[in-house]
Amino acid sequence: FGSSWPEAALGAPENGAPHRPARAVSPAMAAHERQRGAARRVACAALAASLLEPVASHSVIIANSANITQCLGTTRFQMVMVDCLTHVGTEWNWTLETAGRGGPLEAFSLIPDPVLGDTQCIDEDLKVRRCRGAPHWRWNSATLQLQMEVYNKTWCLGLIGKELLMERCHFLNGTTSDDQNGYGAPAEQTWVLLPTRRPQISLLDRLTFPLRAVGRHIIDAEGLRVKLAGVNWLGAHMAQLVNNGLDRAPLQRIVKTIKYMGFNSVRLNYASAMAAISADGNRPKVPDTSLLKANPDLKNLSALEVFDEVVEAITREGLLVVICRHMREPGWCCRGNDGSELWYGDTHTAEDWMNDLTFMAKRYRENPRVIGVDIFNEPRMRESDDTIPWWGVPTWLASTVGLKVADWRVAAARGAVAVWRGNPDALVIIQGQLYASNLEHVLDRPMKFAQGCLKSRVVFSSHEYFWHWKIDKFFTHLVDTFKPLSFAKKLKATLREAYTVGDEDEFGSTPSFSEVGRRVHADFSRRYRGGAGLISYDEWSAARERAVFFLEDGDEAPVWVSEFGTSRKADNAWWAYVLRYFKENDVSWCYWPMDPIALPSNFNGTENAFKSETYGLFDTSRYDYSAVVGWKLQDLVSLMAPSKDMPANLTVPKDACVFELEPNLAKSAEETTFSEFFTTMAWNLEAEMDTFCFLFAVLLIPCLCCLACYLVLARRRSSPHEARSEDPKSSMQDRRYQPLVSNQPLVSHASANSSALFRSGLGVGMGSAMGSYKTKMQTAGTGRGAIIDAQPIRNDWPDAGEVQGSFACCGSKRTARTNNRR
Repeated sequence: FGSSWPEAALGAPENGAPHRPARAVSPAMAAHERQRGAARRVACAALAASLLEPVASHSVIIANSANITQCLGTTRFQMVMVDCLTHVGTEWNWTLETAGRGGPLEAFSLIPDPVLGDTQCIDEDLKVRRCRGAPHWRWNSATLQLQMEVYNKTWCLGLIGKELLMERCHFLNGTTSDDQNGYGAPAEQTWVLLPTRRPQISLLDRLTFPLRAVGRHIIDAEGLRVKLAGVNWLGAHMAQLVNNGLDRAPLQRIVKTIKYMGFNSVRLNYASAMAAISADGNRPKVPDTSLLKANPDLKNLSALEVFDEVVEAITREGLLVVICRHMREPGWCCRGNDGSELWYGDTHTAEDWMNDLTFMAKRYRENPRVIGVDIFNEPRMRESDDTIPWWGVPTWLASTVGLKVADWRVAAARGAVAVWRGNPDALVIIQGQLYASNLEHVLDRPMKFAQGCLKSRVVFSSHEYFWHWKIDKFFTHLVDTFKPLSFAKKLKATLREAYTVGDEDEFGSTPSFSEVGRRVHADFSRRYRGGAGLISYDEWSAARERAVFFLEDGDEAPVWVSEFGTSRKADNAWWAYVLRYFKENDVSWCYWPMDPIALPSNFNGTENAFKSETYGLFDTSRYDYSAVVGWKLQDLVSLMAPSKDMPANLTVPKDACVFELEPNLAKSAEETTFSEFFTTMAWNLEAEMDTFCFLFAVLLIPCLCCLACYLVLARRRSSPHEARSEDPKSSMQDRRYQPLVSNQPLVSHASANSSALFRSGLGVGMGSAMGSYKTKMQTAGTGRGAIIDAQPIRNDWPDAGEVQGSFACCGSKRTARTNNRR
C-alpha cells in the first residue's frame, strides 16, 4: 500500500509479499507524455465547446461535505481535491442508482491518455491506473461514505485539510446541533454525489420571460416547462435586515455555491420595515457593519440597497428569484404574537401592506429573473384577539360559532392586484391559510378579478412541516365541515400546539420535546411509540392531497412548496414521505433554509442572542457557508431534475392579457357572500347532525322562550278584567286590600331606604293604595312631622300594592318606595 493508508492497514501482506513501493515515472510514461501534448492541441477546440457539458451521459461529481465546493479530481498520477467553483471537477462513471452497488472508481478523461485510455480508475493507493483489475469501491448511500474492502476490513476515504487518505470508518450518534445533524459520518468522510447532467440548471439559459401558469405547470413565454428547485436565504426579514452569511463569505461565492449544488432558484425573505422611509427621509441602515465583514464593498449601503445587491448577484448568475414579504417589523416568523400574523395590525393597515407590495414589485420590474412576489407569509391566528385568517368566510357568520375571522380570500386578491400595479408581468404567490398548510377552497371560492386571464399569473403555495400533521388530523377528523359545537375551541387549541411543536423541532434537539411535541412525533417516529405502527404513507399523502395537492392532481393550478425542512434523518417517517411524494409527483419546491444560523453571534441589534438553525442546509456546527449537511443535500439532489413523465413543453395561451387596474381594484375588494360559503361546504351525516343541533340551540330555543313570555304576558293582561267582574264587596273584604295602620312601623315591609328612615326617628304612614290622599303623622319622641303624598302604582294586581310617596322633611325632599305584600 502507498502512504495514503494508515499504519493499521499495513499489516503483514498475504504470503509474505513485500509492500508495493510508490510508483515512479518511467521513460515510457515520459514518451507518452510527449504524445499527449499533440492530443491536447487537437482536442483544445472541442474542449472549449464542451467544457460545461458532461463527458458521459450518466456521471457524477463527488464533493466533500466539509467543504462542498471541494470535489475529487485527478492529476496524471493520483486523485486530488480541487475547487469545483474555479476548476472542472473530474466526472466519475457512477450514478445515484449505481454507486450503491459499487465497482471500479472510474474517471472520465476529457483528453484520452495514450497509455491509460479514455477512462482511468483509482486504486487502493489513490493512484490513477488502468481500469482492468482495479479495486472495488462502494458508495454507502446511508452514510455517504466511499468505502473499500481490504483484508476483510472496511476502510473509508477521508480528508484532512486538503489531503486525501484511507482511514477507519467513523459513525455519528449525536444531536441535531452537531456535525451533520448528528447523523451518518463525520463531514470529512461524507461524500455527496452531484449529477453532471442538471436539466433544472441548463434550462435557465433558454428561458423567455415572463413566466406564466398553465394548468399545474409553470412555463416560460415559449411554453418551456419550469420546475423550481430552490432554497430560502433568510436574514433580511429579521433584526439584522441583511441576508445571513455576508460576514462569512463573499456574496458572489455564496451564489455560485447555490448554483453549483444544483438549485435553480432562491426565495429571498424581507421585512417591510427594511424599505420604510424614516422621518429624516432615509431608509434603515445596516444595524451592524460587521454583518458585512466578508463584503466590504457593501458597508456604506442601506439595508435595502444591500438587498438590491443580493438580488442582482443571484440573477447575474442566471438563477431565478422570488421575493417574499415575510414580516412587517423585523423579527423571527412565525408566532401568534409577532405583530405580522395578519396583513393588518396595531401599527399598520391593509393599505400599508398593499403599498409595500407595489413598491417592491415595481423596484425589480426591470429584472425579468425576479419572477414573482410571495405576498404574505403563513397567515395565522393572532393570539391577542384570536382572529383567524380564513379563505372565503363571511366574518359575521363565523362569529355565530365563536370565531373571529379575517377573510384571506379578499385580502389575497387585493394583494395580487397591488403586485400587478407595480409589475403586471410578475407571478403572484398565494399561500394557504393556517400557516400555509391548507388551500382547500381556492377553487370553489376563487379570488375575484375583473379579468379571468389573470389566473395565469397566480401560483399557489404551501409549507410542509411535520407538525402540520396536527392541523391535517384536525381537518381529517372534521372533514372540514361545519361543526359549530366544537369547531372554534378545538381549532384554536390545535393551532397553538402545532406552532409550539414546530419551534421546538427547529431550535432544539429531539430529546427536549414537550409532551405535545412527543404526541405529534409519535405519528412519524418509533421513539415515542414503543415500536408501534406509524402513520402510513397513504394516510399522510391522502391528507395532503385533500388539503393542497388536489390542485395539481386535477391540473388546476401550480403548487409551489415554498418551505419545507427538517433536522432529523433517522427515525423520521415524515421526511421519507415528503421525499417520496415530491419525487413521484414532480413537485416544485424551495428548501427552508440554506442558512446554518438564524441570528449571527456578532450582531448587536435588538435580537442579539445567537441562534443556530438546525434545519439549515449548511452545517449548523460550522457556520461557514461551505460545509453542508451531506445527507440533507443528497436527499434534495434526488428531487431536483424534472421528471421524464412530465411534458417538457406546453401550449402557450394565445389570448393577450393587458392588466387593467381600476376594474380589478373594485372586483378584488368584493366580500364573500353567505351563498358562496354555504353552497361550497362539505357535508356528511355527522356534520348534518351537528349543524341541526346547533340550529336548534341557536334558533329554536330562543323562539320557544319568546313564545312562553308572550303567553305569560297575555295571561296577566287578562287578570284585571276577571277581577273587576267579581263582586266588589267580596273583593274589598279580601285581606290583601286591608289598609295598614297609619302609625305602624313598616320596617318589615318597606325598602332598605325606608328602614333607614325609621331608624333615624322618622315615621312614614301609609293608607289604602286605592286612592290619593294626604295625612300628617307625629312620630314618637321626635316632634317632627312628615307630609306623605302617595299614589297607587299598580292597583290592578290582586296580590300586591305598590305605592310611591314623596315627602318633605326638614327642608329636604326624599322619595320612598314600599311594597305591600300579603
